[in-house]
Amino acid sequence: MSDFFQPASLLAVLLWVVWAALLTLGLVLGQPDAERRTRLPLGVRMGLSVTLVAAAAVAWLRGAAGSSLEPYAFFLLLGMAFGLLGDLFMARLIVPAPNHVIFGILAFGVGHLWYIAAFGQARQVLAPEAGVAWPVVGLYLAAAVGLWWAFVREPAQGAVLNVGTLGYSLLLSGMAAAAASLALAVPVLWPAALGGVFFMASDLILGAEIMRGRYFPGIGDAVWITYTVAQMLIVYSAWAALAAL
Repeated sequence: MSDFFQPASLLAVLLWVVWAALLTLGLVLGQPDAERRTRLPLGVRMGLSVTLVAAAAVAWLRGAAGSSLEPYAFFLLLGMAFGLLGDLFMARLIVPAPNHVIFGILAFGVGHLWYIAAFGQARQVLAPEAGVAWPVVGLYLAAAVGLWWAFVREPAQGAVLNVGTLGYSLLLSGMAAAAASLALAVPVLWPAALGGVFFMASDLILGAEIMRGRYFPGIGDAVWITYTVAQMLIVYSAWAALAAL
């Protein structure tokens, strides 16, 4: 698009710089907590997601407004907003333990549904002749089940958490598969597909920690780095989509 480098996209770049600075300075200057789980302060973690919500809003209100991809950008904004809500739940800033995990999963799940809707809408606009790559979907779902079984499943945690984590893993992998299927049809949208992979990695690490008590120094940072990079790639795929119009 001719207006790709206009003020709206420049504001998106500025927000990306803020996001990158928060992540980098948080890791460099942050102090490890008592369990040596994370260096990223809580405020920085929430700030990362708030910045990405703002970036998604800019893409919708200023970048995609009036274009055929406006719904795509709006759905991405909704997905990121529910991601932020999930972050607040998981940080126990809204719902205290033990319900924070359940509410967090529900919020993230709704966010993934919006991302799936976004990828479907972008395919209709940018590659209407392309169908869903069902073999890719099958591969992603099979990988999700295998990884959940190998690293997350823990019968001692009870049926509710096991079924819940499996269901969430399938939904997340479905979102990642939708992004990959879209990228096969519209290669410029590879950031969304890569974001889906990073999302699956983050979920795998967190699931192993919650369900099986897995631990290594900095595990919290590993979860957050993969997670926030995933969200950033998906949110900023709006600009790649606009460039493809």
